[in-house]
Amino acid sequence: NNILGENEILAGVQKLDEAEAPLDDRYYVCNSLQKNGLLKNDKFTIANAIAYSKNESPIVKGKIIELYGVECFYSNNIYTASNTQYNVLFQKEAFSLAIQQAPKVYRQFQANFIGEVLVVCDLYGVGEYRDDHAVAMLA
Repeated sequence: NNILGENEILAGVQKLDEAEAPLDDRYYVCNSLQKNGLLKNDKFTIANAIAYSKNESPIVKGKIIELYGVECFYSNNIYTASNTQYNVLFQKEAFSLAIQQAPKVYRQFQANFIGEVLVVCDLYGVGEYRDDHAVAMLA
């Protein structure tokens, strides 16, 4: 398994910049192996490289909060296939959640239940909204 480093993260940030993705609401989601690789990189943890207060230091907290304007999150739910990890760097407009305006409610009397049956239907979905606002970070 490869550890993604500074060069790979900067390349991902550059792709978002070239796509003119907004600078705010950028996120990097990776698994714990990548997190540990980042924590081992002195550039992201040593106090003279980044001015952290003592209580916010990655060495104390065990996490890197932000790199190059990108908030970092860690999950063990990262998809892995054939020893390839599918981490992702994205701006929030990359994905969308579509929800129907109002759920539809259906009510019907059922004699065999001696009562009413209530059914609520809701339509929703998720999708990729802007292809160029997300970068697959394969490791």
